[in-house]
This record gives sequence, structure tokens and C-alpha cells, in this order.
Amino acid sequence: MAAGSGSSAGSSSGRTRRSPVTRLPAPELSVEEWIQGSKTTLAALRGKVVLLDFFQIICPGCRSVHPHIVEMQRRYGSQGLQVLGIAVAFELQRLQTPSKIRAYVKDNEFNYPVAIDRGLTDTFVAYHARGTPYVALIDRAGNIRALDFYRPDAVEEAVKTLLREGGSRG
Repeated sequence: MAAGSGSSAGSSSGRTRRSPVTRLPAPELSVEEWIQGSKTTLAALRGKVVLLDFFQIICPGCRSVHPHIVEMQRRYGSQGLQVLGIAVAFELQRLQTPSKIRAYVKDNEFNYPVAIDRGLTDTFVAYHARGTPYVALIDRAGNIRALDFYRPDAVEEAVKTLLREGGSRG
């Protein structure tokens, strides 16, 4: 995933078709509850590169990429990266209640703010996410620059590209 690109729906053969993401303004978050960190908005984070980490607590892929996301926040936070965790539940909601999400976040290392998505899917749907782990990268001007499933190497390269771009560091 290069900054400025994302993917669209794959074909029936399972291949992913890549398509550019235009610089559309990022939809504001629709949050039910902030369960870690201070309440924030994308408008308040203007000037930073924002990585939205859409995750489900039942998602094995989310668990496997989580340490990489934590490390990226640690490594690039001082350069202007802000990760926001968005807990969603688009399937098996009975296993992903707000109380279970709160316990999961408490029991796992999150060094960034985490919110429960309103209705467990509102922000997820607004970003046209197609599953988890899913990431939206937002540039310093508040525009979506990448949407895709989380692939550590590709996401990190895109983050570094966006951090090198000009703009206020907020």
C-alpha cells in the first residue's frame, strides 16, 4: 500500500484489484465511547498523520498485527503520527459487546487512544472498510490517502511517506 493508493473489491478469484484513493476529506469519527486515551476528533488532529486501526476483538489477524501498530506509534509518534484504535463488530456481535471490548483493551497493550465505534459499525461503514484488520491513513490536511487491509510493511512505508510530506506537525 503506497500512500495515495488503496484497493477496491477483489475478484472472485481472490485477487485484489488496486485503485488510487483520491484525496477526499476524511469523514469525522462516530464514537460511542472513548475507552482509552483522551477524547479527540480528526479536526483536532489536523497537522498530524492519522492511522485509523479498525479492529475486532475476535479477529486473529488483528491480534497478529497489533504489536506492529503499537511499535509504529512508539517509533513515529514524535514525528507526527497518531494512531487511533476503532473497535468494531460487524459480525458475531454477541462476542464483542462493549464490556468485552473494554476488557480486551485493558488486557492488551494499546499506547494510543481507542474508541468503540458508534453502533459498532458507523465509522467502519463511513470509511468503506471491508473487514479487519483494516486501516485508513489520513494526511496532515485531513484527507484520506490510503484504505486497505493492514499489511505491516506496506502501511509503514505509506506512513513514512506521509510523514515526509510538508505540513504543520500539530
